Amino acid sequence: LIDGHGFQNKLNNGWRGGRITQRLPGDFFLGPFGIKEKKTSRVFKVPEYVSTVRFLFQYIEIYGQDKSDKEGTSVLTCTIGGKVITLGSFTTGEQNLKKSGTEHEISWSRSVVWRTTNKGAYDATKHGYVLNIPPLYFAPQNKFVLTFSVRASYEAGGFDNFYVFALFPLSLCRNSLLYSYEDFEGTRNKWEQWSIDRVTNGGKKLTKYLGKFSQGDNTGRLYRIEFTPPFVQVEFDLYELDMWDGNKGEARDYVTVYIDGEKLDLGYFDHRKNEINRSDITKGGIKWKMTSSKRLQKGGDQIHHVVAIVPLEFYAYDKEIELFFHFVTNEKMINESGGVDNVKITAVYNDCTSNNLAQLKRNKDEMIDEYKRRRKEARTFHWPKPPTNEEFTNDFAFSMEEYLHEVLMYAIEFHFQTTHSSHCLYETSPAIFVTLFPKTEW
Repeated sequence: LIDGHGFQNKLNNGWRGGRITQRLPGDFFLGPFGIKEKKTSRVFKVPEYVSTVRFLFQYIEIYGQDKSDKEGTSVLTCTIGGKVITLGSFTTGEQNLKKSGTEHEISWSRSVVWRTTNKGAYDATKHGYVLNIPPLYFAPQNKFVLTFSVRASYEAGGFDNFYVFALFPLSLCRNSLLYSYEDFEGTRNKWEQWSIDRVTNGGKKLTKYLGKFSQGDNTGRLYRIEFTPPFVQVEFDLYELDMWDGNKGEARDYVTVYIDGEKLDLGYFDHRKNEINRSDITKGGIKWKMTSSKRLQKGGDQIHHVVAIVPLEFYAYDKEIELFFHFVTNEKMINESGGVDNVKITAVYNDCTSNNLAQLKRNKDEMIDEYKRRRKEARTFHWPKPPTNEEFTNDFAFSMEEYLHEVLMYAIEFHFQTTHSSHCLYETSPAIFVTLFPKTEW
C-alpha cells in the first residue's frame, strides 16, 4: 500500500485544486468539480522494482450527471505523463456505457458502488474505479503526477477513498526495503538529524559510534516511513561502556528506548553480568528482543543488539517514527557511559514463498465465506453482490478484478458506516490484499 485516504479529516491530503465538501453528516469528499473548478492533481511516490501501480478510487456523480445536456455528455478523464485517458462518460442509458478500457497502455474498469437520493443532500451515484498504471509512467524517477478532469455543464463530480497499491513481480518479490542505515563513520554532518550528534571513535573493536552518553543524556531523531509497509523493523547496537552498576538499588544504571513514545524497557545493566537474552512486547504491540555479546574486556564493555518490530498503527498516518534513547547512569561519563551504533530502519513485507502463497489462497477462501456471512447479517446497508465460486473458476482474472473493487469498497463503506473509523483499510487490508494478484501472477 503506497497511499490510502478519504477526506473525513476535512483535509485535501496533498490534492491541488478543489475543496472538501460535506454530502451528509460525517460524509466528506473532494469536490465538486465540473461547474467552476474542473481539475485536481497530486504527486504519488512509487518504490523501486514495481511492475504495476494499481489505483483505486470512487468517483461521485452528482446532480443527475447521467442526463444529456446541450454541451454533450459529462466525461471524466485523467492525465498521467502527458497522456490523457478517458475514463468514461455519464449519460442516460448508463447501463450501455463503456465499463472498461485500455488507452496508452493504462487499463481501467468501473462499476457502480451505490446510488442514493437524499432529501436536503446531493443526489449521487458512486462509481468505483480501478486503474492499472505500467512502469513507463513512473520509472526511473519513482513517482508520477495524476490529474483528474471533469467536463460537465450543469452537473458536477467529486472524488473519495483513494487507495494506491504497488504490485511487485514474483521474480522480484521483496521481503524488505531498507529506509536508513547509520554506522556513524565518515563526516559528522551526516548525523546532524540526531538531537545530540556527537560521535566517538571507539577503536578497532567499536569503530565510530554515536555517543558517549551518561547521567540522563538523551538523543533521538525522526525517520520518514514511505509506502506504508505492514511492519517496520528498528535495529541498533547499544554500547554498555566501562563500569555500569545494575545492582545498587535506586542508583542502578539503565537505558530506556522510546519508539514513537512507546517505551521499550531494556532493564538494568551491570558490568559483572552478561545480559544474554531479553525480550518483551509493549502495551502498543511493539515486539523487541535483545541479544548480547561477551564482554570485550574483563569487567568492561559489552555490545547489546536490539531488534524491534513496529506495527502499522505507529506510522500509518504521519508516515514517521521517532527513535529516542535515554541513558541513566549514577556516575560520570569517564566511569560509566553508553553509545549507539549500526542503526537500521527497514520496511518488512510478507514473504513470497510457495507456502505463504498457499496460505494466502486459504485466507481468500475464508474471506469469501466471512464476506457472505456479513452480507446476510446486514439490515440497513446494501452490500455489493459477491461473485459465486463458479465465477471464480470460469473467469478468474475478471471476477478477481471486480471482486477486488467490490470487497475493498465494502470494507471502506462498512467501517465508515458502523464505526466511522479512519483505520478501515488498514484493519481489513491483510485479507483484501490477496485479491490484488491475478492467478497468472501467482
